Amino acid sequence: MNKVAIIAQTKEGQLSDASIQLLNFVSSYQPASILLLVLGDVKFDSLPSSTAVEVLRLSDGLWVDSASLQPVIKAVEGYAVFGVKSIQIDNILSLL
Repeated sequence: MNKVAIIAQTKEGQLSDASIQLLNFVSSYQPASILLLVLGDVKFDSLPSSTAVEVLRLSDGLWVDSASLQPVIKAVEGYAVFGVKSIQIDNILSLL
């Protein structure tokens, strides 16, 4: 894996445990680039310190239609895209 994008979940400004586990798992393969797509705001101190990632914040209402996802689709071009199982993330992944 050269470039990996992870669509992560947050709760109260923190990455969900499942998102942290996925981030740690992906980073163990030492990809050239990790892009973390975050739904809502995230405190940067909640990111694992051993992982260098680029963060792209997504708006909470982003999954409404495919037209609103065009900037995200362009941002993840050439990346393997992963996400934890959730209704919001499933909707986003289905539009990518």
